[in-house]
Amino acid sequence: MPSRDEARIKRRRSSAGKQQNLEMWLAFVFGIVFVTVMLVIAIAIPNPSSTSFFTYRVVLALAAAGIAAVIPGFLNVEVSLGLKNVIRAGGAIAVFLIVFLMNPAELVAK
Repeated sequence: MPSRDEARIKRRRSSAGKQQNLEMWLAFVFGIVFVTVMLVIAIAIPNPSSTSFFTYRVVLALAAAGIAAVIPGFLNVEVSLGLKNVIRAGGAIAVFLIVFLMNPAELVAK
């Protein structure tokens, strides 16, 4: 028969796993909701100001990182200028950097 301490440790591990699972799903739902909101805003406001465009990029990058946090696997990004690495990131932060640093509107304008 397990002792009281063993039972207490088992309950703590179980609740920690549930908490981690909840956080993972909340990040995913946050990402999906905000990607959907960003798509609606992009359709509703075809010519945003530069401040609005920057805000949209930040929110979209955060949403993509929230979705990427749920996807298994690992992504490693290194951005360098010349011979020195400037930015190194992995996982969801790497997805944030990719989405934030990419500017397709600027590519289309050129």
